Amino acid sequence: MFEPSAQIESLLTTVALRQATSAGMRAMMERESEFPSPLVASLTGIALDPNGREFADQALDTHWSDEPSQQEVLDTSRDDREVIIGSGFHAAVYAATRVLCGFPKPLVLERNARAGGAFAMTARPTFYLNSRNRAGSGGLAGDQGASLNYLPGAPIQAANVSMVEYQTNTDMLTELRPGSGSSGRRGCLGGAMFRCHDR
Repeated sequence: MFEPSAQIESLLTTVALRQATSAGMRAMMERESEFPSPLVASLTGIALDPNGREFADQALDTHWSDEPSQQEVLDTSRDDREVIIGSGFHAAVYAATRVLCGFPKPLVLERNARAGGAFAMTARPTFYLNSRNRAGSGGLAGDQGASLNYLPGAPIQAANVSMVEYQTNTDMLTELRPGSGSSGRRGCLGGAMFRCHDR
């Protein structure tokens, strides 16, 4: 089960307190019994509401670009910590799988201002995924019961965000961002994610 980092808990509280960004969250919380947990209901509500999603994206960008927090993570990291370069979908799948198997959370490095790899190129939908949108767990290509867009251990999946046959880059980004960059020690999916500056 996904345990949210302090960063995600703070984000949920901030979104809930803002009338303009909390409509989707409130709507999903009225249907909380239909979700595996209140966390999943809240994150799905944010993802489905354009105002909530935009606010959450800005808050996550601000958090991940905070240099003092990044330095603290480096100062407190072990020397044998695994490093993943890039914060796209495959980095998130790899980090999630390693953490779910009991390995320490890796350090995820990203040179761009937004976490999420190619899916974070733009804040608005720019391209469609080449795999069909369907519910299910991960699997091999050609397995009609599996979802190629499945992120192990993620609190929400891309299939929860949109019903279109081929989802957009921003639908996938909504799946990636709540878990792949959790910098707190309690986040499940990724390790400490932060931006690397060219110097």
